[in-house]
Order: sequence, then structure tokens, then C-alpha cells
Amino acid sequence: IDASILDRMAQEIKELVELGIQVGVVIGGGNLFRGAGLAKAGMNRVVGDHMGMLATVMNGLAMRDALHRAYVNARLM
Repeated sequence: IDASILDRMAQEIKELVELGIQVGVVIGGGNLFRGAGLAKAGMNRVVGDHMGMLATVMNGLAMRDALHRAYVNARLM
């Protein structure tokens, strides 16, 4: 997770919000975890899916934090 990239994205989102545009962001966890490779190595599929969901939440928390630092109201759902 690169804070400078998050900050840049937050500023771009802030510009849209200031124009009155409602913004929704879909976050994934692929930068932290990809279960497909580990499934091929024998990891339980459900465990891999849970790890992917946790990675997604971690990325969402990082993005929400960047948005809050840019004074943009954001919710992680």
C-alpha cells in the first residue's frame, strides 16, 4: 500500500465531490493476496477466500483513511 498513491487518489476524488458528483469506489485485495495460486498449491479454498476478504478490508481502511485526511466523508461498507 503506497500512501502517496492513496493521497493522490483521495485528492482526485475530492475534486469530483467538490463538483457535486457522488462517487462510489470499489476496492479489491489483489495487491495483498491472490488465492488462486495458493489454491493450486493445496490451500483450502475457503481459507483463501477469507484471506482475500481481509485483504480487501485492509485496502478499504487505507483508502478511507486517505479520504478522511483529505476531509472527504467516506464510509467503508
